[in-house]
Order: sequence, then structure tokens, then C-alpha cells
Amino acid sequence: MSVKRSVTTTIARMLIAIVVLSVLSTGLAIITLIASRTDAEAVNISGSLRMQSYRLAYDLTTNSPDLEEHIRQYDLSLKAPALAEFKRFYSPSDIQNEYRLLLERWSLLESELKGNRPKTISISYQTM
Repeated sequence: MSVKRSVTTTIARMLIAIVVLSVLSTGLAIITLIASRTDAEAVNISGSLRMQSYRLAYDLTTNSPDLEEHIRQYDLSLKAPALAEFKRFYSPSDIQNEYRLLLERWSLLESELKGNRPKTISISYQTM
């Protein structure tokens, strides 16, 4: 037995379905955008931190008078808002842990660097 439906009702249902799918896909795109909005900045900062660590090593070996300023710049970069976003609930726990460990290690290293300007510093680092 065949049920007859009006063409208008069928078209209206299809349009509603299209609108619902459009809203869902737009919502998903916005959520993805919000979650990744600072990714590029975090990548840039991490590259800057690498360069700054080389500069700190150079400052140590040459007894540069700029060491204190470079330590301050490194600290500011390490605590930048884009990197602090790793503490958010939606960040993977292994990334949160690695960032927390990095901050702890930097705190120790910073006090060593500011305290007595050692010639050699050894810090072991293990990845998961």
C-alpha cells in the first residue's frame, strides 16, 4: 500500500534536513576553528624558543652581557598565552604533562643561569 504525500511536504522536509545538516557542519567547523586558533602561534613560539636556547648557550660560552635580557625573553616566550592554552581541558594530557615538566625544568635552569652562570649545564630529557 502506497501512501501519497504532497510534493510540497516532501520538499519542505528535504529543505529542513538540508538546513539541519548545514547548521551541524557549520557548528563543527566553528568548533574546529576555535580549537586550533592558536596552533600556528604555538608553532612559531616553539621555533623561537629553540633559537633562543641556542642564543642562551652562546651567551654562556662567551660570557655575554646580554644573558640576563635573553633569559627574560626566553621566560616570556615560554609563558606566552598561546602555549598556556595547553593547560586547557581539551588539550591531550600527554601534552599538558610535557608542558608542565618543561616549565618545571626551566624554573630550575633559570635559577642556575641567574645564580652563578655555570660553564656546563646538564639536563636529561626523556620523551614519552
